[in-house]
Amino acid sequence: RLRRIRLFDFVSVDELFRVASLGRQVRHEVGRSLAQEGQSADTLHFVLDGRVALHGRGGRAEVSAPDVLNFEEVLEGHPVRATATALEPTIT
Repeated sequence: RLRRIRLFDFVSVDELFRVASLGRQVRHEVGRSLAQEGQSADTLHFVLDGRVALHGRGGRAEVSAPDVLNFEEVLEGHPVRATATALEPTIT
């Protein structure tokens, strides 16, 4: 599933297994919040299945699998820019 995320287009299979072993798979029910705007961005979410709504000062957006949430915020050490809520059963 990670291979479908553009971030991993050129990553070796060994590295994909390494990344997968560092994380944990979580199932989010409809309406569950994955991240809150303004909170510390300490979690990177790889959306493997499902859809997530983003609501923040920048407006509204929708993220569908495969994609990444909070990537820039985690790298830059900034707070989360938008609240992320599962629109359907979602696996990250």
